[in-house]
Amino acid sequence: GWGCKSRNFFRGCACKAGQCRSNSCPCFAAKRECDPDLCRACGACTEPPNQRADTGQRCRNDSISMRRHAHLLRAESTVKDAGWGVYTKHALKKGDFVHEYVGEMISQEEAERRGIIYDKMNMSYLFNLTSDFVVDASRKGNKT
Repeated sequence: GWGCKSRNFFRGCACKAGQCRSNSCPCFAAKRECDPDLCRACGACTEPPNQRADTGQRCRNDSISMRRHAHLLRAESTVKDAGWGVYTKHALKKGDFVHEYVGEMISQEEAERRGIIYDKMNMSYLFNLTSDFVVDASRKGNKT
């Protein structure tokens, strides 16, 4: 297609199986998941979805696409006045993918308006992405 001829077209990686979790992988270094349409050698998205990442899968940089995430539990914190939180059912290792934080992307101005309301309700699910945009997971979020 047209993209292959563009110097700005992202070409994916040619990593060997299991080597896509370091900066030597162009996808990982660019903070992208491996794409099975571009990364044909690493095995991205070839294993069944919804399985834990330690099942011997070939590519380890496809967790969001393959819906692989830690088992999360929502519970009240044991820390006084901290409210509720999200905890993992199993211990995590360094570099483990926990989950994708999802929600409505809003402007910083809208976040400040909603933040005043959320403060009165003693709850907030606002996450600053940049100085211009915020993710509000209060209405359209998941467990994270």
